[in-house]
Amino acid sequence: MSAWLGEVYPFSRVSMYAEAIGRTAGALPVFSADGRAASVQDYHRFTGDPPADIDPGAGCRASGECAAFPCSLGYIPRRDIAWISAHLGANEGAGEGPVEVRYHYRLITLEGERLIVGAETLVWRGRAWRR
Repeated sequence: MSAWLGEVYPFSRVSMYAEAIGRTAGALPVFSADGRAASVQDYHRFTGDPPADIDPGAGCRASGECAAFPCSLGYIPRRDIAWISAHLGANEGAGEGPVEVRYHYRLITLEGERLIVGAETLVWRGRAWRR
């Protein structure tokens, strides 16, 4: 419905949640493997930046990014931090994994009835093995 009516309650994907707490911007967590969106649970034996850098409120990170992100989907990065933390370590005898993995936040803004999808900001990077 929002395709025809725009971003208006009750058909909006954003306004029914964002307006309730006074937000007009948000950040969507994105995990990628070799440049493509992926599920973090499909990988293991991670190496790289500290997984805590993925937290949307982490502040300054190893990547040099110093920002907090308004992410109402906080359970997703918390789940991903827990997964990566529980599956750290290079493959014994084979070194770092062959897959480049990254974590981004894709910024979105609600301007009137338009949903604007902005750039992605890198907050974590590393390498992993596919499970």
